[in-house]
Amino acid sequence: MLTQTDTILNELGIANNCKISYLYNTDTSFNMNTIELKNELISRISAIEDDDFLNAIKTILDYKKKEPFIYLTREEEEELMMASDEGKSGQFTLQSVMDKKVEEWLKE
Repeated sequence: MLTQTDTILNELGIANNCKISYLYNTDTSFNMNTIELKNELISRISAIEDDDFLNAIKTILDYKKKEPFIYLTREEEEELMMASDEGKSGQFTLQSVMDKKVEEWLKE
């Protein structure tokens, strides 16, 4: 079964047997600390000119995000809760109605 990373690398034409050595330093005799590893990755990514490959890296990084949450202020949370309650009670305008109102407004 292919992982998302495998799929991306296959689409970019990177062979399965070389993808690990291509993306990572697999030499276990040299262990980088976190800062060194980040600097190495920044350096290597900065040298890449292939937009498809850069987008593949971005996809991998987006997939591995640790924080899937958006932190809201108390006021933002209250606004969202109020909007949710309004929607549940039928206090909303359909997008098609709003589109017509905007069209009319733009004609004025």
